[in-house]
This record gives sequence, C-alpha cells and structure tokens, in this order.
Amino acid sequence: MGCPADIAAAIMARKARYGWCIDTKNFEKLKELALPASRFSFCNEKGEPTVLAGRVFHFESPAAFAAWCAKLMNPMDTIHMFGPGQFEQVAPDTVEAVFSMEDQFVHKILGSWVEQRGGGYYYETWKLADGEWCIEELVLKRNYQKYSLLLSFAIFLQETLGVPIFEL
Repeated sequence: MGCPADIAAAIMARKARYGWCIDTKNFEKLKELALPASRFSFCNEKGEPTVLAGRVFHFESPAAFAAWCAKLMNPMDTIHMFGPGQFEQVAPDTVEAVFSMEDQFVHKILGSWVEQRGGGYYYETWKLADGEWCIEELVLKRNYQKYSLLLSFAIFLQETLGVPIFEL
C-alpha cells in the first residue's frame, strides 16, 4: 500500500521530536507525541522484554513511560539517532513504521565509567488524531547493547547477586 510522502515526513518530524524530548529531558512534551492509551515496550537482543532492577521495560501509557524516562535519564547525557524510516499506511488513519536507531547514555558525573550504547529497530504504529500523527504503539528491539565495565559490573551485582545498586 505504501505511504504518501507528506505523511511519512510528518511522522519523521514527530519521531525526531521524540528523540529531542528524551535527550533534552523534556518529558512533558514527550507525552504529547502519543495517544493516552499508547504502549511502549523495549526488548533485548534476544527479542525478550528488557528487565533491569526487577523492572520490565513495558509501559501502558505515555505518562508511565515519561515518568520512567525521567528517573532513568535525568542523571545521564543521552543521544538518540534514527534512520529515515520505512512506512506502510495500513488504514487512512494508521501507519506502521520501522526506524533504525542508535543511542548512547553517559552518566553526567561519572562519565565513561557508567556508559551504555546500543542499536536496533523501533517498530511503531502511528494514528492520526486531531490532525496530528501520534504514537499508538512503540516497540524497540535491540540488535546490540554495550555497557562500560563499571556498569556491567553493577548490573551483574544487582541481577545475579541481588546487591541493590540502582532502582528503576
């Protein structure tokens, strides 16, 4: 079915704003990019839901996702980069999109001692609501993820030995 260029461009602009909202820590604006009942899910390299510190990275609303982002990302400098996307308009008000991505997180105080970098693909459904294209569902499936040695060790201590290092 394809997707008209103007619709693809509008969604690409909204996707760029999604990255900007996260990287500038503007989590109130982040919520505006999604429908109230939107779902956000994050999967590891095996395609399984990401779990860290006992927290499954699945969120049933933009508010829950934004609150989690604030907790995780406020102490970090971040960058999210997206490829141009592939689009399929499956209904007049619905587009399925796939974006390649790469992100990096560096702790504001500890720098490269606590750093994560990864890449993968966002699989998304966008719905037209009140003249704006909004996220209805977002699933990130990572192809790879690297951690600094100190962060790897902290994750090992928490996940394997139960030593409380951080809470998400």
